[in-house]
Order: sequence, then C-alpha cells, then structure tokens
Amino acid sequence: MGRDWTTRSEYSEEISARIDAQVRNIVEHCYEQACKIIEDNRAVIDRLVDLLIEKETIDGEEFRQIVAEYTPVPEKEQYVPKL
Repeated sequence: MGRDWTTRSEYSEEISARIDAQVRNIVEHCYEQACKIIEDNRAVIDRLVDLLIEKETIDGEEFRQIVAEYTPVPEKEQYVPKL
C-alpha cells in the first residue's frame, strides 16, 4: 500500500521549527531593511506624498526627476525585443 501523504509530515518537528526560525529571520531582516530605506529616503517620500495629494497621479518620468533631486537614479533600461 502507498504512503498516505495527507496525514504524515515529510519532515520532523525539529526541521519544521528550524525552517520557521529561518523564515522569521529572513522576514525580520527584510523588514529592517525596508524601514532603513524609508528612513534614508524620508524627504523624497514626503515630497512625493505632497505632490500626489495635490495632483493624484504622476508619470514615471516626473517621478524619476523628483527622486533624482535627492539621490542618483540609474538610467532607465530600454526594452529592445529580440527577433
């Protein structure tokens, strides 16, 4: 008779706990990085918020111009389809 995969775990509780701990570490690290990015860019975020409250929408080029006033912005890659 075949193995019943719906009722048996494929790995132990210990492995499950280790996986959960690693996932938690990854999520916490990413959260901290996101908070740091927001802190480091708070001035431009506030400027964009004020502009969006006023205008409701901005296009990509306008967004890039505003961000470029605060930090270097990489050149926009042009998509060239390969035939």
